[in-house]
Amino acid sequence: MNEVLYILVNNAGVAAKTTRIYLDRAIQGAARPFIIILQDSALPSNIMGGVSKLDTLQVRVLSYGDSYNGTTGAKTLAELVRTALENYSGSAGSANVTVKFENESTDSLQDANRIAWQVEQTYNVWLDR
Repeated sequence: MNEVLYILVNNAGVAAKTTRIYLDRAIQGAARPFIIILQDSALPSNIMGGVSKLDTLQVRVLSYGDSYNGTTGAKTLAELVRTALENYSGSAGSANVTVKFENESTDSLQDANRIAWQVEQTYNVWLDR
């Protein structure tokens, strides 16, 4: 999960839109747009002996915005996230990773009479430790 954070923080397109990228949950009242990264699972590769050095992570990236499209739009941010992550292969901090896009869904949320948009994307991340 930290590897996905590393890729997004160091991507110029994402950084130009927001620097608010959180692991697991956002700070209460965080200004939008922002991103939350969640790890759903981590599966080690099966090996006959020793510790696996290759894990497969399933990671969800949630992009939040005040609108669907536009400057502060969730979909606008999600497209930047996908551009940064999809088919990424290389170093991400102290590990080598390969990232593949799986799917995307959209939802609108209402918070204190204010509507927010959320775009959820799922990625498989192969982590070579």
